[in-house]
Amino acid sequence: MANSIWTNLEHLSVSLPSGDTHGKIYANGNMQVAVQVNVKAVDKHGLPVQLIEEDIDSIVLIDNNSGGRLMNGWGFSRSENSYLHTMPDQVAEKAPGEEVDPRVQIFTFWVSCHVVSIIAIGASIVAPDGTVYNTREAGSTFYSYIMLEGVNIPKYTLTDVDFTRFDTAKPVSSTGIIVDQDNYYLSLKNGLSIVAVDWMTNEIPLFAAINQSSSAQLYYAWPLAYASQYVINDSPVAGLGELEIIINDRAGQVCFSRIACGNVPLDAVIDTAATFTVFDQYGTAGHFSVTQNAKSFMMKIENYL
Repeated sequence: MANSIWTNLEHLSVSLPSGDTHGKIYANGNMQVAVQVNVKAVDKHGLPVQLIEEDIDSIVLIDNNSGGRLMNGWGFSRSENSYLHTMPDQVAEKAPGEEVDPRVQIFTFWVSCHVVSIIAIGASIVAPDGTVYNTREAGSTFYSYIMLEGVNIPKYTLTDVDFTRFDTAKPVSSTGIIVDQDNYYLSLKNGLSIVAVDWMTNEIPLFAAINQSSSAQLYYAWPLAYASQYVINDSPVAGLGELEIIINDRAGQVCFSRIACGNVPLDAVIDTAATFTVFDQYGTAGHFSVTQNAKSFMMKIENYL
């Protein structure tokens, strides 16, 4: 394993990829903003040195006012998640401008928060000899910080979503049973896409199967990853065989299906709720529960608190 050989620091600063000194982040605990730590280290001869993993591990994002590691609702990681990192009114990256010293290494850290506050973010790094360099000493060569503002973003509730029923099709199973299929689609009224769902129900995709008015009623909740053409081959309806149906045909929405199988018996009755959390492109969540409504042959959605 290589040893770190740098003895002095010639540059240390923090920046946003946009080049701005102020950024915003939704305080939902999931959205991340990239903060760059720019470092130029040299050896005893004044020659540039590439930091090794041990050096990089010593880099910490700090509250530039207190000097302590980010905390109190703020945190950072070297791992990027899949949510959007830039608000609609902000620029993700600055336009090409003056050239950056190629000897300056840029390390990206991903900041998140779940508090509504404003913080000045700087950085610190520990040299091989134990010397700690940071960006918080006003007037020093390395004095640098960016401001991040945690913005309130309420969780989604029923008033923020649409739950729409569509009479989808009347497919025929491999054994000749004609069924009636209705799909329900959960979407966000603000136009953002649902990009992830955390299912809290074990009985997925089939969460309810009941007999109602001589009809076997099956209720499904479909994970986003399922293909739009799906074959049901393990239903509790006796003699149904295989049934190919259309699901998940609307991007950014969660699909549910009610399937009525006519006067055929059920092998087992199931009556649970599909309980889940949805996340939009920025990681803002909403907690809901979908259940069967046997009296109306429909599904209903409720807030899940």
